[in-house]
Amino acid sequence: MIQIKNKLAKNRLAKNRLAKNIAGNYIMKILAMIVSFFLTPAYMNFFYSNKVLGMWFTLVAILNWIMMFDFGIGAGVRNNLVLALEKKDNLEIAKIIVSGMVANTTIVIFFCIIQHFVVESINWYTVLGIGEEDVSISNLKLMIHILAIGISLRMFASFVSHIYYAMQKAVASSIMAFFSNLLILLYMIIIPSNGREQDIVGLAIVHAICYNIPVLIAVIDIFCIKFKNVKFRINCLDRRHLQMITGVGVNFFYLQILITLAFGVKEIMITWFAGAGQVVDYNVYQKVIGLAGTLFALALVPIWSEVTERYVQGRIDDILILYKKGAKTIFLIGIGQFILVFLFPIINKIWLGNNAIKVSYVALFIFAIYNLVYMLIMLNYNFLCGMSKIKELSLTLTIMVVLNFLLSYLGSFVWKSWAMVMAASVIASIPALVVTTITIFKIKMND
Repeated sequence: MIQIKNKLAKNRLAKNRLAKNIAGNYIMKILAMIVSFFLTPAYMNFFYSNKVLGMWFTLVAILNWIMMFDFGIGAGVRNNLVLALEKKDNLEIAKIIVSGMVANTTIVIFFCIIQHFVVESINWYTVLGIGEEDVSISNLKLMIHILAIGISLRMFASFVSHIYYAMQKAVASSIMAFFSNLLILLYMIIIPSNGREQDIVGLAIVHAICYNIPVLIAVIDIFCIKFKNVKFRINCLDRRHLQMITGVGVNFFYLQILITLAFGVKEIMITWFAGAGQVVDYNVYQKVIGLAGTLFALALVPIWSEVTERYVQGRIDDILILYKKGAKTIFLIGIGQFILVFLFPIINKIWLGNNAIKVSYVALFIFAIYNLVYMLIMLNYNFLCGMSKIKELSLTLTIMVVLNFLLSYLGSFVWKSWAMVMAASVIASIPALVVTTITIFKIKMND
């Protein structure tokens, strides 16, 4: 009887914690969305042409890939740290975090050094779909160097975020992102562009600084406040924990690459298959119609660690109940999303004013369908990662990525539009969606 009561109390505590995490994320996201809506017209006013702005969006997206190349260390730390926190083993906590931090720092230093040689060896005019008449090569390379170093340093943000996730304090990561964007917005308002190339270089410097200031504060919070009773020493670094983190991490790293190639490279794919100018239109649609997917992704942030905890405890039924709630949420969000489709022309005019884009209902509906598929895939991804079902994900996501690029390439001969890239993604995602959903429901039988 006592065991049953303890279990029920534990379940209530977990539900309350999850609800608080999701609510906190939504509050921060609402604030972030307000900032984001002001950011888009601010960018349009700051840059002297849509082509150059499209270049900026594409470049930032490409360089953000660097965040992915932590070789899955953050995810490895996250899953192992959940277990250590469950046992309240301070020594194990220290060893996991110190080992992960050393590995993460090594990678950051490597990328800060190697970026110089990579940036200097690439023909960026070809990659970004612009010419020397748009941005001089000297300013372009200087801007890329600054952004590359800034984004390399942001690997610390990714690492710290995974620690917060393991602690079921996912809202902290959202706070970092919010303040970073707020600082950038304030800069563009206070110091507007005069249409000079040097202004873009200045924005790159501000971008690098603003995204790393909150990270420094978070690191202090982790080591000096959240884990003040844990003794972090260099002798906590050992080979076993490095192997444990990197061993799990390599598998997660491959999945990170796949999910990024599937959903995180739309800007570069649009640049290649439709033209750099169309990236701006895509970003406008993303800010409004993609809002539904963004909100759902926020709800998923604490889910991974929650699933890991329930899986370790053998609570498979609770996992499936949580999954069904996630699927129902997608259905409800989908309804709200299609309402946004019909409101989009009005929002577009009020929001962007003279910079308002030409609206296509075909593109709107394609994006809405893409967003639903994205939410379902990410739901399955987080649940399977939470249970460390890596092999089950790898094959299906690999096929999805290959199909995505192949269909986008073939589609570009028929329809040179950013919407074509989204349509190709929808078709490519269907097999992966079916297989991963079946895999989740088979867990009950297997376990």
